[in-house]
Amino acid sequence: MFDRIKGGKQRKNSIRVTRSSLIYQKHVEQARQVILGEVHAWASRIGVTYNNVRVKNQSRRWGSCSSLGNLNFNFRILFLSPTLREYIIIHELCHLKELNHSRRFWTLVAQYYPAYDEAERELRLLEQTTRLEPLAIVAYVQNYQCTLCAPECQPKP
Repeated sequence: MFDRIKGGKQRKNSIRVTRSSLIYQKHVEQARQVILGEVHAWASRIGVTYNNVRVKNQSRRWGSCSSLGNLNFNFRILFLSPTLREYIIIHELCHLKELNHSRRFWTLVAQYYPAYDEAERELRLLEQTTRLEPLAIVAYVQNYQCTLCAPECQPKP
């Protein structure tokens, strides 16, 4: 049995285990519980219903929403401040009403998360700084003075 690896090369019975996949395996259940609880609470506030919620080890997205009402979240949002995690969840749930990034979509997001533009900036900066590496996200959140949050996400002395 041969597996194809990056660059089109083949290696016999290769299994690629990365630090990210090990961290994912360790934290996926905790992330699933936290995310499901918040999704359920926010879905009822926004007045939307969803089909499935999946927690994945994604390298490029914080979350996504399909036209079938399926929500996908990156397990890495477990390591974010509670306010940034809340923003991502609200953002994806709003896609259940507006499946695009139109003006109507952003108006809807602003009803539930008025500082959404600041959250977007924080997430882009976080992506550039950490490349979505789980341990780098933890270090970033612990050391960065988040401009969005109350004291719950400020560095501990």
